[in-house]
Amino acid sequence: MARKKTSKKINVTLLVISLIIILAIYIFNRLNFIRPLLWFIALIFITIHIKRYARLTAKQTLYCLFILFLVSIVVDGIIVTVFKRIPAYTYNVVSSEKVNIYYSPGLRIWQCDKNKYNNLLVDQFYNNGYMCSANDISTIESNSFLNSIIENFSDYHNKYVKINGKISKKNSQKSIEMRPYIESEVKVNGYVEFSNSVVLKIFFEKNESILDEYDVYDDITVLGLIKNMEGSSGNYIVYMDNAKIIGATELDTFSISVTTEKKCSDKKKLITNDKVDLYSYCLSEIFVSSNDTTSELVDMFSSNKITVQDLYRDSEKTDNDENGNRIYRMDKYSVLVCNQSTSGDVIIGKKNMRFNDVSCEERQEQ
Repeated sequence: MARKKTSKKINVTLLVISLIIILAIYIFNRLNFIRPLLWFIALIFITIHIKRYARLTAKQTLYCLFILFLVSIVVDGIIVTVFKRIPAYTYNVVSSEKVNIYYSPGLRIWQCDKNKYNNLLVDQFYNNGYMCSANDISTIESNSFLNSIIENFSDYHNKYVKINGKISKKNSQKSIEMRPYIESEVKVNGYVEFSNSVVLKIFFEKNESILDEYDVYDDITVLGLIKNMEGSSGNYIVYMDNAKIIGATELDTFSISVTTEKKCSDKKKLITNDKVDLYSYCLSEIFVSSNDTTSELVDMFSSNKITVQDLYRDSEKTDNDENGNRIYRMDKYSVLVCNQSTSGDVIIGKKNMRFNDVSCEERQEQ
């Protein structure tokens, strides 16, 4: 009887010690090799308890220890997710200027301030891209980064970097490329001359539908993880993973310049979509200028960088006719917006365009 009581006391003691050890692991909320070691010690105590209680063989004991190890990984994930703790089973750490990212099985934990261990962000199954504030990372120009790629890759390898540059190639909503470039004498549509020696291949965490609003030669800012590099003899390919787009394509400030034809003819269709049919009248050229870049109106409109409303948002005067059509007067051009209940036409034309210079076509019934 005394032996049974002693055995029971030992089993209880093993369990209590194991729970105290596990509790200490997460109270001590720092990355340290001691934490997984403590987990292993706790698992051994629990295994001894089970072996004594169930009278396991040596082989069964090893199986039990392995199963408990798998359970401990799950428990670690639950504690990390619920209580926002640094995982004990961390197998990789990625750092940037102010941020640490801890990788554990099925989880990625973001410590957005290396000096603070509260308010951790948990990304289950790596579903999200960069989760901390992008403002905490300095922006590097693509030319500066790529023209010194050997030194920069050494400095930024396995770190998150924010890069601004021009798109040299669009592969899909999940991938684009950047290359070093030099300015060209041709300024229209942001045209530059790209180098073929170095390419940065950028892979996004998810399909970025906003990429439909970007074209080759457009400026873009991305934030992602510099993963690896391949190549030699001055020709290199650098890979950025887990990327996301920073900022948007809309233009805050821009100006529109036009060239008026000497002899006016009928309106010319520029672009059609499911909302509007955009035409020009008596204009040979229409350009949009913003941030030292000049682009054709059609390109800006088709990539959703400007809208129809942007064409006349600074109108100085409006004229209306009896059919519900309206002309907005700007300093250098006019915009006729046809009655939207009967027509989808919008016509940008010369400064003194009149209602009877053009016609609004009625919308066809579907």
